Amino acid sequence: MRLLTPILKLFTAKECMWVMSEGIEMFGALGYLEDSSIPRIARDAQVTPIWEGTTNTLVHDFLTTLAKDKTNLAY
Repeated sequence: MRLLTPILKLFTAKECMWVMSEGIEMFGALGYLEDSSIPRIARDAQVTPIWEGTTNTLVHDFLTTLAKDKTNLAY
């Protein structure tokens, strides 16, 4: 289960930007107006990949966990 955490963080952080982009396109001009909450949600989605860590950080976490699991299995 510990191995899936960095993979899921990476996937959701990258996917949320695509979903927000599609959502803005769906609303058209309303998606860009500050009168709606859509631009605020888009800015919040933009921070998700930054908050969860860079791709390199998540890959490093995955590999570290994988290495620890292999040493635990050896005993």
